[in-house]
Amino acid sequence: MTSATLARAVVLTGLLGLLLAPSATPAQATAFAYQGQLTDADGPVNGTCDFDFSLWSASSAGSQVGTDAAPGLAVSGGLFTAQLDFGAGAFDGSERWLEVVVDCGDGPATLPRQQLTASPYSLTSLSTVGLQGRPVSGAAPGAGEVLAWDGNQWAPAPDQDSGGDIEAVLPGVGLSGGGTSGTVGLDVEFNEVQRRVDDACPAGSSIRSIAFNGDVACELDSDTTYSGADFALSNQQCPAGQFVTEIDSDGNAVCGSTGGLSITIRTDTVTAQNLSGTQQLFATANCQAGEFLTGGGASASPRMRLYRSYPLSATRWTVSALKRSDDAAPGETLELTAYAMCASL
Repeated sequence: MTSATLARAVVLTGLLGLLLAPSATPAQATAFAYQGQLTDADGPVNGTCDFDFSLWSASSAGSQVGTDAAPGLAVSGGLFTAQLDFGAGAFDGSERWLEVVVDCGDGPATLPRQQLTASPYSLTSLSTVGLQGRPVSGAAPGAGEVLAWDGNQWAPAPDQDSGGDIEAVLPGVGLSGGGTSGTVGLDVEFNEVQRRVDDACPAGSSIRSIAFNGDVACELDSDTTYSGADFALSNQQCPAGQFVTEIDSDGNAVCGSTGGLSITIRTDTVTAQNLSGTQQLFATANCQAGEFLTGGGASASPRMRLYRSYPLSATRWTVSALKRSDDAAPGETLELTAYAMCASL
């Protein structure tokens, strides 16, 4: 047997193998049947031959894609069948050439590479009726649909891809959660963020504190606060021989000739310009030596909001105020006054 004779025989074998022997293995396997006829100068070969098969990316040179062998293969009347498997990924749609080396006992002969072409059956790929060994619905997807696994088969379903380009959702200050894949969400961290406050205190009470969840704690009012228009007294004293008998609703002292108590209104006024919304003004009115505190109050500019007004000690009345949210005009002077009602015997 000569190499030239074998070359001609195997060329014919390659055509027969690809045209007549489609794979009978399961769709998910990578093996296929290769059938051919081997002849020499005396005609069809009968006997046992060793076959070595190699898969290449070009008709000459190129890269070797895979190998397989069929040692001791029976050849009868020149016909033989070999099960070949070049592994997953060997056939990716690129051109492939098969090289065969055969030895029937008188030395190996290498045959010219032959290009592998599709057989009629393979023109209808098994992948069109199954994906990864699982059935595909015969219904064609409509506009905006893709194939999705419904638990039994690949079937048309709406495309859930919105077409966005978001790669990650990251939490900022006061937030937690987020992520870079799957379904993600964000939560508010109430240790850093104050929940909306919608509680109210009843009449005669004021807010004492606010919890992180927005709940308020109330306390009964312990003093009465007058506006500047209502509380206009400044160091007012009763005439000699008279005493303060009462303070009317306008804050004026009512004097009388009976009683042993003298009331004097002491004041302390502070001013500021360009005050920010987070700054406070403080004022404290002090009773003089020999006097004791019986009450007090405060007055502030219209753009100020009184915050606290209470006795600091037995002889001192202190008040504080915040600027309202509407900013004062640049350079505008804001004023806060504390009033102490000081009594002496």
